[in-house]
Order: sequence, then C-alpha cells, then structure tokens
Amino acid sequence: MKEGKYFSVEKINTAALIKTKGVIAVSKTIEENAYFKYGDKESIGTIKGVDQAFLQVTQLDSFVVYGNAQLSDGEHDYGIVGAGIDAALNVETDEGYKQIGVYLPKKNMSLTNMPQDAFNAAYLIPSGIFSIQQEFDEKYIIAPLSFVQYLAERDEDQITSLEIKTTPESSPSIQSMLEAKYGKQFHIRNRIQQNETLYRIMKIERWAVFAILSFVLLIISFNILGSLSMLVIEKKKDISILKAMGAQNHQIKKIFIAEGLIQSMIGAFAGVSIGCIICIIQQYFGIVKLGGSGTFVIDAYPVDIQFLDILLVFIIITTIAFIASIYPAIKASKQSIQFN
Repeated sequence: MKEGKYFSVEKINTAALIKTKGVIAVSKTIEENAYFKYGDKESIGTIKGVDQAFLQVTQLDSFVVYGNAQLSDGEHDYGIVGAGIDAALNVETDEGYKQIGVYLPKKNMSLTNMPQDAFNAAYLIPSGIFSIQQEFDEKYIIAPLSFVQYLAERDEDQITSLEIKTTPESSPSIQSMLEAKYGKQFHIRNRIQQNETLYRIMKIERWAVFAILSFVLLIISFNILGSLSMLVIEKKKDISILKAMGAQNHQIKKIFIAEGLIQSMIGAFAGVSIGCIICIIQQYFGIVKLGGSGTFVIDAYPVDIQFLDILLVFIIITTIAFIASIYPAIKASKQSIQFN
C-alpha cells in the first residue's frame, strides 16, 4: 500500500486474480514487529500472519528442519519459527504445553497506560523450525492470519500484502498487468525487488570472485610469456629460414601469437571440462557436504553451471593470452636472419 500499511482485501479482485493464466496461488499476509517470550528467553522479530495458501506460495514446508509446518488444528494456533529466533529462544517443538508469548503494542496505546496494559498478548504453540536464509531466519515467526489480526486489532478483511506465486515465464506479464491495474494504490514487486539488497550483495560477491580469479589468471599468464620467449630463442634458425623464404614480420608475429592462443585454449578447455565434470558430480552426488549437523535445508554445497560464466572464462583467458603473446611475437618478428 502506497498510503498506509493496512488495506482491505476487497480492494483487489482476488477471485479473478487466482483465475489469471500463470497464477498458481495467492496468499493474504500481515507483518508486524513483535516481542517474543519463551520461558525465560526473549527476542524481538516480526510476526507474520498467513493463510493456508501461504505454504503453496512459498513451499515453506520444504524448509522446515525440525517439527512440521502446521499453523492450526482448528482449536490451537501454531507458529513456525525461524532458525535465528529459535537460537535466541531455544524452542522445543515437541513440548506442546510450552508456548511462545507474542506481544504487540495496542492500537490506541496511551502514555498513561501501565506497561503491562500497553500490549496485546497471545500465545502460539511452536510446531516447527524453518531455515531459509539468515536474513529471514533471524526475523520471522509464521503464524495464522487470524492470530495476528487479533493481536493487531484488525478486521478479518484487513491485510498488509498479497503474495502471489506465478509460473516463471508469466511473472513479468502478470506484474505488468497488476502495475497497470493497481499501480497507483499499491507497490507491485517481484521477488528480486523485494530482496534487492540481498541480490545486490550476491551479485557483488560473484563479480568479486570473478575479478580475483581473473587476477590469478593474469599472474599465470607469465608462464605463457616465459614459454614463448624461450620458444623464440629455440626457434631462431627456423625464424631465419622463414624470413629467407620471404616471410614478413607481421606473419612471424601472427605465428607466435597463434602459438600462445593455442596453448591457452588447450589449457582452458581442459580446465573448464574438469570443472564442469566436478560440478556435475557435485550436483548429482553431493560429494562436498555442508557442515552444521543437519541445520541446513540441503546436505551438500549447491552448484549450478551457467553457460555465460563459461563463455566469460574463455573470453578472459583468450584476452590475457593474447596480451601475454604480444611481446614474444614482436621480439620474434624483429629477429634478423641468422644461420650460425
């Protein structure tokens, strides 16, 4: 919502939205900062109220590492706790009698109120612990929508956001459609725009690693410079013969540059092939395991082979090899005819 935090879900035709081609599920949610208390442990985070469609939108149940993704049994309210908040509260999911106290400031809180009267309080039974990413794990407890609406003193139709799951290919068109229809009233953001800082950091890390490895390749290129310089010395007689046969300086230069490029391409092809084989083995067999004794959603380091990355590697290697080959090639081209 561009003006205010809450809005009535009736402002959006959710029935028509669900029927839109490419839309898989739509979930109503509320987020509020809250104070949590579990036994003698305390923490501050965000309580997120969700409906039953939320699990279909996010697949949160697949990220639950302990317990299960239960939100309600019809009689009791349950909470799915982020691993970071769990670390602070030390939650036990198998102790149904021990509940998490959730406290939200009252809507019309007065400075004259006693501290104990300034908050709405309700209790959740912890049903599971989820682990997605540190930023989310240290922030959220997921609870039923009605539970948070009660705490926040909001009507049943009031929410803070709609979360929509779409097929990958239809996401841009659906976002454009929603912006055209509701853009004046609401912020319409995709997953990358919602977590812009996280994705920016990941991109910076990726390019930083690429820059470091490129610098390593630059250092290794001195091997090409050295080997070609030795080749020029060894092939003095051959260069003299070629010049005596009428070879021009630029032709001699091309021969040695081609030699440097061939050497580097053989090495690049061998290195990339070995790297791809290792990545494929890791993808299917998970040879390199993650530590943490089962605290992660996956057991092994995730890898993904990107064609653009492979292409960039070949471009960088070719560029560095070409630059490293120039000096020996010029030296060979300037050599005078010698037969002694």
